[in-house]
Amino acid sequence: MKKILFIVVMCALLIGCSTKTTVVNDDVTVKTSTSGSNVNVDVESDDGNVKIETTGLDTNEWCPEGTVTKTTTPDGTMNLVIKEIVSSGKYAGYCHMIQEVNSAEGSINADYYYNEEGSGYIVMDIAGQHIETEWTK
Repeated sequence: MKKILFIVVMCALLIGCSTKTTVVNDDVTVKTSTSGSNVNVDVESDDGNVKIETTGLDTNEWCPEGTVTKTTTPDGTMNLVIKEIVSSGKYAGYCHMIQEVNSAEGSINADYYYNEEGSGYIVMDIAGQHIETEWTK
């Protein structure tokens, strides 16, 4: 799994250099493609295939509102949606991102609030319990 993550990161770095890239390492093949604000990454391995599709990406913005990333794995799906910069309340000034994870074991929804410096909060409700965790850079 570490090898797959390393290859995905390397491909992400290569995306800025070309519109289509293929990297083959042992039993893992990673294909990336970009078109405007859309990025696609396909990872093929003996452990199964992973597909990552991002639409609406603006790399010039720290909170690219409207960006959607959909990840599909053999075990389930994960969606990330960047909603907006919050204008009032506890999270005012923070970028709000929603995460939805679905698998055979169930689903988890989480709200992320992060600032331009990289600090933030994760908020989720699990089994009727409200959980909030803060991180700092």
